[in-house]
Amino acid sequence: MQNCYGKKEQNDRLTTKHIHTLKFLQEIVAENKQLKERIDELECDDTTSLIEENKARIKEIQEQYMKRADEINIMLTEKHKEELMKRVEEQLEAEKLYKETRQQLQAEIDRQRKIISDLEQQLGVAKENDNHVEIYKLKVAALEQEIGRLQQDREKLEAKNRGNVDQLGKLDLYEEQNKSLKDQLSASSQKIKELEFKIRNLERDLSQQGVSEQDEILVALKNKLEKMHKDRTVCEEREKDFQNLIDDLKDENGKLRRALDDSERMRLEMRAQMEHLLSELATLRKQTVADRDRQTFKDFVQVKRELASVKEENDELRMRMKFSTGRDKDLVLPNLRGADPRNGVYTRIGSTKSDRRKSDTPTSRNKYL
Repeated sequence: MQNCYGKKEQNDRLTTKHIHTLKFLQEIVAENKQLKERIDELECDDTTSLIEENKARIKEIQEQYMKRADEINIMLTEKHKEELMKRVEEQLEAEKLYKETRQQLQAEIDRQRKIISDLEQQLGVAKENDNHVEIYKLKVAALEQEIGRLQQDREKLEAKNRGNVDQLGKLDLYEEQNKSLKDQLSASSQKIKELEFKIRNLERDLSQQGVSEQDEILVALKNKLEKMHKDRTVCEEREKDFQNLIDDLKDENGKLRRALDDSERMRLEMRAQMEHLLSELATLRKQTVADRDRQTFKDFVQVKRELASVKEENDELRMRMKFSTGRDKDLVLPNLRGADPRNGVYTRIGSTKSDRRKSDTPTSRNKYL
């Protein structure tokens, strides 16, 4: 497309060359005019020999002029042919590049149309709402605030959970104490069994001793046994209290863990919803880019029209060149279109041998468009 857009620069260059050629032809025409004036003066002379000599001289000069004009015409024709062929090659290259660009643009247009079709199916009613982008942004902002609030709640739960960890440390201590109490209780039970066994042995032994001593020993043993039963009851109550405390701490810890899991799940849901809204927002932005691509397609249509105009001009130049090269008697110079806006000189030149023979002024031999 660059060669196509460089057409104006090529026209300016050809215009400059033809301006110089036109000036040279104007000088030749001026010289011809002077010669004709000289002929008119010589025709007024009564001397026949002088007239014949002047006519021969004029004829020789005219032949030289025509020969020179033909050489210039041939030279200009060859140069113009070269320039024209160069332009034709550039236009062919531009046309090839245009076809490739057109195929690429068509592929891109098809892809964008498919994307637009998919977006229309996905958006549905939301596409008709002009403020849906702002609504999504507001939803995203609200979700971010909600996520921030959930994050704060999570931090609070984590802080509370850290306190529960400390309580769990105490719970381990309580469990150790409970285990120790169980061991003590087991030892006490063993001692009670041993004492009961000893009591039975003592009762058997005391049955053989006096009644008074037996009663005293029995009373002492019973007191000791009651004390051990009381100690055992106290240990069982402490064990029960410790077990209740452990159960309460475990329940509270479970509730905190469930609350923390619910908060984390809600945070993930909010984040997923926010990512979905961000994805829809990105899709809408892509749709905006697709609208800009439609504007690019309009520019492509304009370029296509300009290229069609260039092709028409190229065909016209080919026809003119074919017409000019197919004639032997009247050779017409190839024509160029356009004018130089800086000096107002037109670049279309069309003069023949017969025109040059009959011309009296430079303007009578030139045709301007």
